Parts: sequence; structure tokens; C-alpha cells
Amino acid sequence: MLSVYQLDKFKSCFPHGQIKVLENSNIEILRHPKAAKTEIYKHWKNVASLIATSTRSWKVHNQNILSHGSEIMIQRENYYGRDTKIELHCLLSCCGHSWLDTYANVYNQISKWERKRNITDEQRKHIACPQCRKLIYKTNTQAYQFKNMSNDELLIAARNVFPKNLESNGIFRKKHSVLSNEMNIRKVNGKSLLELFSEEQGWRVVRPELMNYSYNDWHDYLELRDYKTLNEWRKDDPRAQYICSSLNKNTYYIDLKNEFFNKERLTLDGIQYDSTSELLVAKVLSHLNISFIAHGKWGFYYKKRDNEYKTRNRRHPEYDFKFCIKDKIYIVEVWLCSRDNLKFNEMKDKMLLDYLNKRSFKTENALIHHPEVTLVSIEARINRKNGQKAFLEHVQKVFHNQIGMSEVNNIDFESLYEGDPRPLSQWKVCDFFRECRETSAKKITDLSISLQNCLRRNKDIQVSLAQLLARKHGYPLNTIFYLAPLSHVVKYCSKRPELSNRKVYQELHSDGKLPHGFPQRVVNAYDSIMYHSQICGIEHQAFINYYEAKKLVQKYKFRNSVIFEIARDSSEDKFTPLKQIYKIPDHPISGYPEWEDWATFLGNKKPWHLSIEGQEAIKILKEGSVKEVASYITRALGCHKRSEFRKISCTAMKALRLNRNAQDIEIIAFGSTTNLKFDLETVVKTVKHEDLLTEKIWQEKRAKHKTYQRILSRFYLKWPEYKGEWKNVLKVLETFHK
Repeated sequence: MLSVYQLDKFKSCFPHGQIKVLENSNIEILRHPKAAKTEIYKHWKNVASLIATSTRSWKVHNQNILSHGSEIMIQRENYYGRDTKIELHCLLSCCGHSWLDTYANVYNQISKWERKRNITDEQRKHIACPQCRKLIYKTNTQAYQFKNMSNDELLIAARNVFPKNLESNGIFRKKHSVLSNEMNIRKVNGKSLLELFSEEQGWRVVRPELMNYSYNDWHDYLELRDYKTLNEWRKDDPRAQYICSSLNKNTYYIDLKNEFFNKERLTLDGIQYDSTSELLVAKVLSHLNISFIAHGKWGFYYKKRDNEYKTRNRRHPEYDFKFCIKDKIYIVEVWLCSRDNLKFNEMKDKMLLDYLNKRSFKTENALIHHPEVTLVSIEARINRKNGQKAFLEHVQKVFHNQIGMSEVNNIDFESLYEGDPRPLSQWKVCDFFRECRETSAKKITDLSISLQNCLRRNKDIQVSLAQLLARKHGYPLNTIFYLAPLSHVVKYCSKRPELSNRKVYQELHSDGKLPHGFPQRVVNAYDSIMYHSQICGIEHQAFINYYEAKKLVQKYKFRNSVIFEIARDSSEDKFTPLKQIYKIPDHPISGYPEWEDWATFLGNKKPWHLSIEGQEAIKILKEGSVKEVASYITRALGCHKRSEFRKISCTAMKALRLNRNAQDIEIIAFGSTTNLKFDLETVVKTVKHEDLLTEKIWQEKRAKHKTYQRILSRFYLKWPEYKGEWKNVLKVLETFHK
């Protein structure tokens, strides 16, 4: 006779059917989705084997799909065999594709692609997704085509790329990675084709002086550039923004943001605008001498939401610009986004969806309440994606087609922002020097990005301007423009012995007290210089070889490198033999080429994570399965507590956190986990509904089941909808499940 537990188990596996016991050994399944007629099983063991087989195959299929970069989205209860149509989702963040298919079809595609020889191991991880397979096929085809091209043909292909992708080296490499990788491999006279192409396009080079900028330097830099938003700075000069934010994040970067990037700077003729897109439209209208009204009220109201207070005043929608041309009234709206240009992962953004509802409400009511007004729509997403030049072209096109302004096409972006109507290609050295004088620019990097790009395309004007600015402001000329011959450097420095000290030399160089063309680091600038003191004609003392130095150092039994360096520089007699060893023995240029590591050099025991055993353990902790890693921690390492495991090495704990199953491993090995989940999606997928009927039942079930211990015991406190009653938790979970 079937027990109640067995019958409940069958019902959970067949939720769409009705199960009843006809006799002691017969089970009848009615209205099963896979059965055309009523099915009767004479022995309940047949049903049990059917359930067990489906469960085992489910686990195998799920693991196979997961190892190839996707996951199965439906629950086990909705799976009845290989022919069931299941929903799959790609785990690649940039793809995020979801589709419906049977496991048999997906498995056939995976098997077919695994037999291909021209795909890498990294590409094999994403072959379950059809969109990823299409991208892999396209990438491999392009790589084969570019590989068979000559150097001249590759350069022609790079020049034929759409011009908006040629704003910088980074954008080119991001959008055309296959072409840029092949160009980076090809070498011509010691330089790659990508470097030669970057020089041809006049793209920005790395500016080492930005690393030494002080607060005043960054303040002057931002004052001259006059950026309106952080996003504009990031697009215009991403390297400078990255250096300033990363090196000075906890010091004066916050003060610079508060001073330069606020809405008060988005002003024109005393009117404050909400974004750079609105500011550019205002500049265009002012350039055309059109009088307009900004941020006026439409005259109708937004609908009240259900959760709004009754006493709250109704809100007026505002338009961006209103003007009149030839007795016709036009209202320009600069929209944040539209439904056509939303990405896949933005379709669920509540803020954007709410904005789109407001946009449709505005457009509908504008036609009803103001039929005499012509509504002109401008998309600000173009400014965010492609920059202000592309956005200006969009504004010109909209104004020309919808309003009939032909003179808007005569507006040049440079003249709109630089104040000089002449094209930059006709500028000479005197014009650039005048611009530097008017804007108080002391270096070429202080000029606007458009002027810098123009200078990079004309090297002669760039070098001449750099020399003029260096002479006027009294700072050393950058070696990018001029590098003094080594003979001049040696002749000058040999007369001043104090320059043999590297710190003294670099301080004088930064103060601009050395001749133009002298490099800041002579060892990096000249291949024949091995040590800094060589520029003063001082021969370096002979040092003992690496193996003799290692034997000598190990006699002193130093605990670490800091103690060794202090002892070597000391004047005590017992440490005099250490003077025969390089001051920085691990330096790649002025040290030992046979260098291994400090532990081997000093004769100390290697750290655990650098040993062979430690490296193997880290690999297991990162990539192993739950059973494998848990048994390794408890048996091989002998750790039953988290504190014992942390004492072995902090690197081991970090490696364990990188494992995708870190939660389950910590629960099995240590009995608990610190990284507890509290989001409602995980709760709905993991916990059965009957285990959440009351708070007491939930706490009892969580103490028994290891799977439930992944979830925070009082997860409901993280959600404001709780309000102190467990019924509210059930309502939220049911709503979320639907």
C-alpha cells in the first residue's frame, strides 16, 4: 500500500495531473500533459523509477548546459523528458539571450560545435547559446580573412572603418577587436601596424606628467577644459579622468567633483539646464539668433499615482524649449531615451519604463490640448553613445527636416565651442600659440581635445609649439618632442658631480633647471646606460654574481627583504660584505637576471600560496566541485572551522570565494556560510511554499535543511513591505512568483 509521503512525492512530480490509488498496487494518473489518455500503472515502483530517471537526467542536462555558458530557467516539476521544451538563458552578461528549445536540439548543437577545431577553449564555454555561436563564427571568419591580408591591405581596411569609430585607440580596439589584434601582431621596423595607424590618426599617447599632477594642476586643467559633466570628461579625455579618479580617489578628487561638476555649470545666458544635451540645443538656438523660452509648463497635469498622498499638489509637465518661426509655434523636447534604443537589460529598469510612460503621456496630451503646436523630438541617447559631434549632427538633421532650417547645417562644432569660425586644419603655429595665451594653457595637454588631435596630425607644428611653451613658462621640454643626444647629457653632467644622485637629478628636472631634452629617467631613455651614475662618467663598482650573493646573504638569516636592505645600507662593520651585492637585487635592469624570489634568495621558507602544494590547492578551491573541495578542506587540510582555514593562508580564503559553489562548500565544511542570500527570487526558487506558512515553521525547516541555510534566517527584515507581519511576507512572495 502507498504511504502518504510516497503519494505526495508523486503529486509534486506531476503537478498538472491528478493521481489517485485505485487498488493496493495500482496508480491512475489523469490529465497528464504528456499522456493522450489516462495512464494506469500496475505497480507504484514503475512510477518511482520514472521519477528517479527524470530527476537524474534533469541534473545531467542542467550541468551540461551550465558548463557551456547557459542555464535552464524552468523548474524540475515542469520537466518530463528530453523532448520537453525548456527555457534557456545565456549567462554571458553582454549577451543575456533567452530562448525556447528541447534539450535534444541543444545537445546536438553542442556536440557539433565541440568537434570543431578552430574554436578556442574560452569559446567552447558559450556554445550552448545560438547568438554566441553566431558571434564566434563571425569572429573566426574575420580572423581568417585578416590573417591572409598583407600589411597594406590591413591598413586600408582600418582606414575604411566608419569615421565615428576612429575617435581614439580604445574605441577602435573595442569595436574592431579582431582587426586590431591582427594589426597588433604584425611588426614593421620594430613597431606594430596598430602603433603606426595610431600615429597616422593622431590618437592620444600616454602622458606621464599626469601621474605627478597636484591639486592645483588638476584644478587648472578642469578650469581650462570647462567640462559640464563627468561623462563629458570621461569621453573627451578618458586617461586623465581615470588617473585623477584612481590615484586621488580618497584625497581631492571629491573636492574637484563638487566644484566643477554640478548643475550650476550647465548655464547659458543665466539659464540653468539639466544636461549637456539641452545645453547644446540652447547653443544652437542662440547661434541662430532665435529667441526661445526654456523649461515652461505645458498646461496639463500628470495623473496621480495610487500611492501618492491626496493633499499633494498635482505636477505640471514641463517642455524644454519653445520658440516661434514664421507665425508657427514649435516646442522642442530633448528625450532621455525611446523604446527603440533601449538595450535588452534595460527593458526591466523601472525608472526608464516610468520615463517612457511619461513621454507617451506628454506626446498624447500635447496633440489633444495644443493642436497648434508642432512637437519636435530630439534623442539625447545619441549624445551619450556617440558623443557631442554626432549629437550635433542629429540636431541639425531634425531641425532641417521638421522645421525647415537650412542655415543650421552651416554650424560647425569647433566654432560652436571654440569661438573660432576658421577650420583647424588651416591654423599655424602662431594661431595655436595665441590660443594658448588666451586660455592660459602652459602645455599642449591643457588645450581642448580637438586642438590636440589637430596638432598630432601635424608633428612639425606640435614640436614648434611645445618648444615655444617650454621656453616661455620655463619647464623641461617633454622627450616625446625632443631627446637630447647622450654625449650632450654626459658632457653637462660630468661637470656637476651632484647629478650622479638620481633623486637630485630628478628634482632639478621637475623644477625645470636642466637643459631642454634631458630625460627624467636616463636609464629608460638610452639603451647604453645601465646605471644612473654613468651620465657623470662614474664607473659602477663590480658586484659578486647571484649564487655567491645568495650564499653570503643566507649566513645572516634575514627574515625579510626590508631587514636585508637596511643592513646593506648600514655602516656597521659586520654588514660590510653586503656592499658587494646589488642594492636592489630583484630589479629587472640593475639587478640579477637569474633572480628567483626573496624567499629563495634569503634562504627562508616559501609562503604557502607560492609552494607547489599551495598552487594545487588554490586550483582545487577555485574550480573544484562541492564534494571535492569540501573533502579537501576537511581531510587534506584538516580544517573544520573557518578560523582554522583562514590561518593557513588568506589567499586560500580568497580562492574559495571565487568558487561558484562557495556557499554549499562552506555549509558542508564549516556548518555555516557568511555570504547569505536574501533576495526574493532565491527564496521563491529554493524554499517550498509549505515551509513558509509561519515564521516558526520556516526557522525549524531552515535548521534541518542544508539547502535552506544559504538564505538569511530573517531575510524578510531586508524588505520594507514586511511591516512586522508574516502575512505580508507571503503576499510579497506570491506576487513575486507570479
